[in-house]
Amino acid sequence: MKKIMLAAMMICGAVALAGCNTVAGFGTDLKKGANHVGTALESVGSKGQSSQAPAKSAESKTVEDK
Repeated sequence: MKKIMLAAMMICGAVALAGCNTVAGFGTDLKKGANHVGTALESVGSKGQSSQAPAKSAESKTVEDK
């Protein structure tokens, strides 16, 4: 009985460790993906700012007129 419990605990421990490595790898991949998206957004934003003048909204015009 003790051998069966020991074997079951070792299998559970191995599965838990394998799962932790998978989650850690997923988190790393997620961070890399977020960095790539952020870089792409920054490059698009810098291109948009240099070619377009900032537009004033209707609300800001009415506040300035008052």
